[in-house]
Amino acid sequence: YINYLYNAGVNSKVNPNVITAMVIMEQGWRGGSGLISGNYSGYKGYYNHFNIGAYTANGMNATQRGLWWAKGAGTGATSYGRPWNTIEKSLSGGASYYSSNYLTNNQYTYYTKKFNVMNGLNNVASHQYMTNTSGAESEGKILKYAYEASDNYPIVFHIPVYNSMPSSPCAKP
Repeated sequence: YINYLYNAGVNSKVNPNVITAMVIMEQGWRGGSGLISGNYSGYKGYYNHFNIGAYTANGMNATQRGLWWAKGAGTGATSYGRPWNTIEKSLSGGASYYSSNYLTNNQYTYYTKKFNVMNGLNNVASHQYMTNTSGAESEGKILKYAYEASDNYPIVFHIPVYNSMPSSPCAKP
């Protein structure tokens, strides 16, 4: 996986450590999901490491729908290198999807890809990458491992500053 993740990051212009943290967040440290096994009934040989399109709809469970999307969404779609019939295509295509749909939309941090706070008040909490409200925090904790292993990474922080906020922080939900 290391070479696939590295190449996916470089080719999509996304930090490979960020890509890795996203995949771990979506699939877990051991990666036992049917979305990445390549053996899911009806979708053998297909992979979706980023869980793109993986939600319950139209009589499909989340795994079926995610693999249906990876296969070409029933229309033979080829965007993002689909069909994702190899692990490498899934990682590369998922990274490209993230780059095209989020990085270019001012959603270039874990926080902004979840809460979309950089595109005007009417867009806040729309165009979310995931439904997990603690996803940004969890992915940040995973990413921390890569940065702890080496002090040779430049780190740039993008911190949104809000006006008219309460003087004391609210409790976590």
